Amino acid sequence: MDDEALPSMSDDSQALLPGPPVATAPTGLGKDAGLILSITVAFLIVTAIVVSPFLTTRYVTQDDSQVALLSWRELWRSCFESARVTGRVYFLLASWFGWIPYAVDHFVYFKAVQMIGVLGNFLALFYVSWKLTHSRPFALFALLVGLVTTQARWEHNLVTAFPWAFSTSLTLAMVAIGLFAEYVDRGDKRKRLLSACFFFLSLFTYESFLLYAIAFPLLAWTRQGIARGTATMVRAVWPHALLGGLFVVAYVGFRLAYPTAYGGNQMRFSPAAMFAVWKTFGRSALPATAFADQTGLFDEFSGSYSGYVGGLLGVLKEMRVEWVILVILVALLCWFLLPRATESQGIRLGRASIVGLVMASVPQIPHALAPQYQEWVALGVKSHVPTYLAGFGVALLLSCALTAVARAVRRRVGGWGWTACVALGLAYISLLTAFSNFYVAKSQTIAGRKWDLIDAVLRSEAFRSVPDGGVLLAPSWWHGVNIMQVLPDYWTRYVRKNTGRQIQVVRTLPALRAACGDACEGRAFFAKYASERRAANQYVALAPLEGDPEKGLAARMVDVFVLSDNRWLSMFFAVRGDTDSTVTIDGVPVTDSAKGGVWVPVDRRGQHQAPFSFRIQSQPEALDPDSVVLSDYLDGDRFVGSVRALFGDGFYGEERSGAAKWNWAQEQATLIVRNESSLPREATVSLVVSGTAPSCHVTLEQAGAKASTSDRSPAEHSVTARMGPWEDREIHFKSDCPRAPGDPRNLRFNVHSLRISEKLSSERQQ
Repeated sequence: MDDEALPSMSDDSQALLPGPPVATAPTGLGKDAGLILSITVAFLIVTAIVVSPFLTTRYVTQDDSQVALLSWRELWRSCFESARVTGRVYFLLASWFGWIPYAVDHFVYFKAVQMIGVLGNFLALFYVSWKLTHSRPFALFALLVGLVTTQARWEHNLVTAFPWAFSTSLTLAMVAIGLFAEYVDRGDKRKRLLSACFFFLSLFTYESFLLYAIAFPLLAWTRQGIARGTATMVRAVWPHALLGGLFVVAYVGFRLAYPTAYGGNQMRFSPAAMFAVWKTFGRSALPATAFADQTGLFDEFSGSYSGYVGGLLGVLKEMRVEWVILVILVALLCWFLLPRATESQGIRLGRASIVGLVMASVPQIPHALAPQYQEWVALGVKSHVPTYLAGFGVALLLSCALTAVARAVRRRVGGWGWTACVALGLAYISLLTAFSNFYVAKSQTIAGRKWDLIDAVLRSEAFRSVPDGGVLLAPSWWHGVNIMQVLPDYWTRYVRKNTGRQIQVVRTLPALRAACGDACEGRAFFAKYASERRAANQYVALAPLEGDPEKGLAARMVDVFVLSDNRWLSMFFAVRGDTDSTVTIDGVPVTDSAKGGVWVPVDRRGQHQAPFSFRIQSQPEALDPDSVVLSDYLDGDRFVGSVRALFGDGFYGEERSGAAKWNWAQEQATLIVRNESSLPREATVSLVVSGTAPSCHVTLEQAGAKASTSDRSPAEHSVTARMGPWEDREIHFKSDCPRAPGDPRNLRFNVHSLRISEKLSSERQQ
């Protein structure tokens, strides 16, 4: 071994980390081909059950939907701008890396690339565990723990968000650590150089991976005195230090040349806020925390008639066959692997624990320093990208802890009891995680089905009738699920990318007026999207508009596109005017005396198009295209919650206790009252304001109305607002209440007992 290699472990050197494994051969599973095949099949089944819910998800973040719109030419033009705006020089390359899943516009390709990235993480976890402990049973046990504790969430979680880029960098980082461990043990300088290169490549998607470098000097350190140990460590890690230093120099130099105001890449030193981010994102990486945090989502998307009732009973009530198989396999694999994993040397488990601790604790640190994430956590965000990254460190650390206890008790009477407890506990966690992941994936799949239907609409003959330069009023296309909300210009860009045509898609009537001016005739169209809440069943209505849309939407024909499990439907729509009209569906008359409203059955059984479509026409009176409703579909514009309140700037996230709900606010805050209907509405908003002191005052202001000030706390207020179609009204709050003590947030008053009563505007009723 040359002078750069680390010394072998000997009695007198007392190395912290072991030398070449010549005295103790790697522990394994033997050469029983049947046994190896059985374990392989079991792991393949477990992996299939774990990842299968995510094979149908699409876009789950705004960033994903934006990147997917870019062609390679647009990406070439935008990558420098992305780097400049965010202050991240690596975006010059990372933009291309992150675009790989969208290079081919096909869902199978996209999903294959995404799954390769995720599965690569699990293979890398096995590899690094194996190289750190020299024990294949332990590596398989760590892999099992990683598989059944990986949790999906909506909050930028890498199981479904940011496909390929971050997950591949995590794979590179873990493989780099494994290669370096092999260098430490064997002195193979080629492995060290390859490790440094993999580490360097991992830096080109996220700064967080730079902190994984802490693992390398910890692995290289030996207990030979400070001076000699430091010299040995420096000789071992110099390639990593050199490449990491080059990255830091380039990063800092770019920031100096192009200062950025992006909140996600700034620093704000606030120990309490920093610790809150680190703790929150780290805590969400612990097993089963997603199950504890997402009760509302489970209840919203539950397949049970009574919804999710909570706890283990709620899980058992919705038990699926694949979860039973998963629980059985996890328990059996744990029972088999854990006793064999105890054959690992304690000192090797120790260094695996150190690496696991690093991987579990450092990804959150850059986020903890950034004001953007400090504010997000204060508003109630529970996880982000580092939660997924830290989860693999948690899995490795947990595996080491469970194995260490098993080693301690293996020769005692309770050894088998500990193994049984671990097997049952891990099986239980696997069930909770499978339940949680299933409903996260279900909600994300439902959110993505909108694109499937809109793609079909864009390919249709009806949409080809929209002329170049046309304007499509489609407010409901902006109705998303959870955080999957698109930007104002998204659908215009999406239509242009998929059709090559210049058609503007707008959300509001003022935007429609601005787009087509005084020449709307023949250019203005309307589209409505509606879906069931618990399923992917959905429809789109598309119609050319006639007359002045501000006086009410009117169309002689409406094309309806339906993507649904149900092909025998009931349909309602309104007919304008007082004259009896003839209504046809696909040219077949269904009534010649339509007035006010029409209910008709739609039977498409025996037809196997997906989606299926039909055309409604009315003469002589026009239809209201926004009134088209299919049975078993949710239509919020007409029937449910047409007017709703949104807590805007200055308000904190909702808090609740039992049935009571409230929102705290700063000195100044804004409540937005939004009409999401195509009809003008008159809404009365009643609420109670409670200040932090009985004598403080809170003033409510609305444009065009007299201000209202409370002279006591709590105080009830009532505000009336008249709103046109898809219009917002803002209610501004101002307070002189003192700041509440004992809370890091700037709490001055809270709003609770909010109620909204609404009716059609009297101007429309006349």
